[in-house]
Amino acid sequence: MPSNKTDEVIVLDVKEIGEADLLISFLTRHSGRLKGIGKHAKKSIRRFPNCFSPGNLLSLDYSIRPNKELTFLIQGRLYDSPLQEMHHLRLTNNISLALYALKLTDIALPPSLPEPDVFETLLKLLKKLKEAKEIRQLCLYYETKLMKILGYEINLTECLSCKRHYTFTGNAFFLPLKGGIYCKRCAPSSGTFTLEPSHVKIIQTYQTVDILHLPSVDLDPISSERIAEAILSHMKQHLNPMPPFLWELRGKILERS
Repeated sequence: MPSNKTDEVIVLDVKEIGEADLLISFLTRHSGRLKGIGKHAKKSIRRFPNCFSPGNLLSLDYSIRPNKELTFLIQGRLYDSPLQEMHHLRLTNNISLALYALKLTDIALPPSLPEPDVFETLLKLLKKLKEAKEIRQLCLYYETKLMKILGYEINLTECLSCKRHYTFTGNAFFLPLKGGIYCKRCAPSSGTFTLEPSHVKIIQTYQTVDILHLPSVDLDPISSERIAEAILSHMKQHLNPMPPFLWELRGKILERS
């Protein structure tokens, strides 16, 4: 028998199917990432009024059917449309980051795995993007935080080889393949990113601080680029292969920030 549920959801992706139906990828607060079919959703003002645009926050009624990958979408109620607000405010790069974060989340999360922390972090990011200006920092923050929640936290506490505690007094050498840092004495001869103490501190902040309490950081372009490259390499090492357009979008966001 089908099981009916109601949950808060964030719309991650929308695809048209035929003339009237929509295939929706959405992140629920309690049940993880799901996909569902909205029959006649393109034209249904009564069941799905203004619901299905990327980034929208909804209360969604849906049905889980046994042995079916797709849920059946019953009815939705729109709570918030942050990308629409960004559009009205002409926050073009904010919109780009929102779309990037939605797509990254959609691809990175396995289906039906409850991740309430991802939901909360993405929701806070979308709300912050309505007015935020520090787009580069928010991009790097969300990537780093998402990786940590998914179990790919960067080990910044000690050298992966000799286990000596990192004290922020010298450079660390980050190896994405191992997901952690080495001291200068133990660092491999290739494949590492050199991180200054300030860089390590920033990445540590991204992994531990709530987005609402994220401090403002004024980085020089070289340091900012080094951190961005290290985080990108970390994602590429541990996530499923991402479509090239996603990394291209990321590059444009950081370039314009």
